[in-house]
Amino acid sequence: RPMGSLLFADDQRSLREEPGALGALALLPDEVLMQILSSGGARELACCACTSRAMRVLALSEDLWKACCLEEELAPGEWLRYDPGGWRCTYRRRRGLPAAPAASLGATHYYYSDVLYAPWHCGTAAIPPRWSRFENVPRVAASGLSVEEFAARFEAPGQPVILTGLASGWPAAAKWTEAALRDRFGERCGFHVGGHTMSLPAFFDYCASNADEQPLYLFDKRFAETSAAAGGAEPGLAADYAVPAYFSADRDLFAQLPGGCRPDHRWLIAGGTRSGSAWHVDPNATSAWNACVRGRKKWVLTPPGQPPAGVTPSADGASLTSPVSLYEWFRVFYSSLAEARGGGGGGGG
Repeated sequence: RPMGSLLFADDQRSLREEPGALGALALLPDEVLMQILSSGGARELACCACTSRAMRVLALSEDLWKACCLEEELAPGEWLRYDPGGWRCTYRRRRGLPAAPAASLGATHYYYSDVLYAPWHCGTAAIPPRWSRFENVPRVAASGLSVEEFAARFEAPGQPVILTGLASGWPAAAKWTEAALRDRFGERCGFHVGGHTMSLPAFFDYCASNADEQPLYLFDKRFAETSAAAGGAEPGLAADYAVPAYFSADRDLFAQLPGGCRPDHRWLIAGGTRSGSAWHVDPNATSAWNACVRGRKKWVLTPPGQPPAGVTPSADGASLTSPVSLYEWFRVFYSSLAEARGGGGGGGG
């Protein structure tokens, strides 16, 4: 529970304050204790969880077990698969360990800690509708916008724009449903997810059941090749969409480079609720087009040299650092940004 709730507790005592709960470690704040625990592995976490009820709460943190699962090297050819029971269950199943016996911490005291509560809250709370209500990027119907007009109005001045009606006619609009993609690729095709390989069914299952503060995100630059190889008689995913005329090869300077010299230029991106890319500057300092085929995606853009609140640029401006997750950033900073742009703050931003 959050620290503020301790003020309303009957005896105003946290589980960590029980006699012998943390021993000499009680002198350390939870932030430091979690850093210490994160330096160990699964065996160390399991041992610590057996020492006291307070240490069990800390050592069973999902973030710690997620790190154990993602940092441990998988067997050759093994793909990442998430257990709906959580990351600790994922690790246990991967190692072939039996299910842990049911255990109760009792209801005598709760563990009050913002360090533990904040990630849980960010990973389970609903996304407020006001976060997606405000929009100040112009929407223009592609059917009435020529390439020349697009170049003059948006490309030359570097003005973001949402072009409507482009993706609705693609085969992807009808074929890229969860059910269809599960059936089309099954376990035959692996996609890049958080530095690991996952099948689409496993990834969809993860999206539906995880409570991560920062969920894993499918971001695959080889989707065209891998999906074509695994699709059998059906062509790969690249055949399901077409590059709009505004971005055709004859207008793409990168397309003029010799073979093998062009930087990566196309990705398949997918994610569940709360997932997304952190604040960043395009690594190639280029423009890009993105098509939202299914679901909704929120974009927040800032002008060059004007990083948003809570985000710190590097000395050369090439990278950005934010100490909080995406959900936490929206919760703390988004309303002020939307208000400054005319979105009405917390009510309309």
